[in-house]
Amino acid sequence: MSKKKLFLAGTILLLTIVVLQVYSLMNYDHFKAEGGLKLEFSVDHNDVVKKYTRSSLDFDYVMKGAILSHNTNGGDFLAALAKSNKDRLQRPLIRLMNYKEIKELSSSSKDDDVIKFLRNELEANLEETAYFTQLRIKNVLKNSAEVSVDAEELTLISKLTAFNRQIKPKELEMPEVRVGFFEILELQKFYQNWSTLCELMKSDSLPAENNEDWKLTNYDNSTELSQNLSNCVMWKEQGFGLVLDKDKAYVDEMINSDVIDEFFPPTIRFYWSQRAENMEHGEFWMLYAIQIPENGVPVITEKDIRSAEIGANEYGKHVSLKMNQEGSGKWAKMTRENVGRLIAMCVNDVVLSAPNVINPIVDGNTQISGGDLSDLESIVSSINTKHPDLMPTLKFQTIVKGTPPVLNAFVQQLLIAGSFILLLFFSIMLVRNIRAD
Repeated sequence: MSKKKLFLAGTILLLTIVVLQVYSLMNYDHFKAEGGLKLEFSVDHNDVVKKYTRSSLDFDYVMKGAILSHNTNGGDFLAALAKSNKDRLQRPLIRLMNYKEIKELSSSSKDDDVIKFLRNELEANLEETAYFTQLRIKNVLKNSAEVSVDAEELTLISKLTAFNRQIKPKELEMPEVRVGFFEILELQKFYQNWSTLCELMKSDSLPAENNEDWKLTNYDNSTELSQNLSNCVMWKEQGFGLVLDKDKAYVDEMINSDVIDEFFPPTIRFYWSQRAENMEHGEFWMLYAIQIPENGVPVITEKDIRSAEIGANEYGKHVSLKMNQEGSGKWAKMTRENVGRLIAMCVNDVVLSAPNVINPIVDGNTQISGGDLSDLESIVSSINTKHPDLMPTLKFQTIVKGTPPVLNAFVQQLLIAGSFILLLFFSIMLVRNIRAD
């Protein structure tokens, strides 16, 4: 082979290695991938625009054409919508829109203006949906996968690293989290009802109403202590009772039986603490007497909370809450009316914390403490991911094989070594040519 051909071949080889090195650096995540599960989600075509349009046969007719075109040809769905409207109805797209309730549009808006508005809304809604999906993956599958958005194809794509099995769609369902703040009834407001209930249960040793004479010594580990309601709950004046762990199942059965409705109105219910506490005489659960509003809705719900995040202090982890304007007003009123009393902060009818209100809280900020970190993360996820306008549906999933780390390192070293060898070769060739001249 002539020197010219050898030089040309070396040049081509060097350029190839350089390109491979650049590619490997730009796609380093691919080269170091451990494999995993690739998920592709889709959103319903109708959901993209239905909240902005008037319900009509014309709209259904146009949507059919747009969906058919998009499913067949792919590309931009909104462009397909505009084309379907033009081909089928031959009139401005604004005629399909509920423009009177959309400040960005008017009856004279052009098709381009409508599409621009819809595109901005779609991108914002898809980003919200991606965030919602990412939180679902993190909380349910315990994987911190990022979710990318394809606004034209109406899809979301995520790769779960080192997740080597396919999943069932139900696995991605977020657990229901209902947040509720309730007033706690003081003992005197329900004690008579409780006493009557205990008598029905044939209790022969009701605690004194003042409760000071009913000592913890009534609790012991002997089997001689008959299990009856009066002996199993030691009420405090603030509206909560102490229940030994061994008695919890019995008390729970009583307070959830039909008989409770005969002695307590629907506005009084009993909720447990999230966990038992270690005390001097054993492990005790807290049982709270909850004031249920007449409409059955808690004073504060997740709808009154704007955002939540995990925080920490010297006492441990907690959830910091910021309420919206309506929630701030409710919370200020609730705390103002309950100074010196307990308020139950509940999740799914379980009391996570019951702080004593010292002063009214008017800035709309508060905290929920107690519970495991996973419980707190579920609360944060539920509050921060209000039901998105575009709910994603799992469409495809594929197991992706990763490149073994050892091979990755070997490939990188091979490319670097090849580059040095070729550079050395060109240097020698250049020196020889200079000497020959």
